[in-house]
Amino acid sequence: MTRWSIQKCEGRKPGLAATVAMSAAEMANYVGTYSDPPGRAEILMRDGRLFLKEFGFTLPVSKTVDNRFFITPPLSSQSEEIKLIPGADNRIEYLRRAGRA
Repeated sequence: MTRWSIQKCEGRKPGLAATVAMSAAEMANYVGTYSDPPGRAEILMRDGRLFLKEFGFTLPVSKTVDNRFFITPPLSSQSEEIKLIPGADNRIEYLRRAGRA
């Protein structure tokens, strides 16, 4: 069975992963500004949710598993995965999006 057919059987929209709830303390660990060439991306917390601010857009961010999140870019119906990668001290240092860091 493909990922699409499993999601369809579970009643979810294809392309969207199941989300994981986060506490305010956990969300605070992800807040910051990260390099995302050709620019910079900011993860911010507002009204108990995480958002990605980049290229003039502020998009809601949902967690799936293990520092993996998804967003739905403007004018798109497909979700895009982003991954926040910890450094040596286990604090988030990098944002990887669309297969690049």
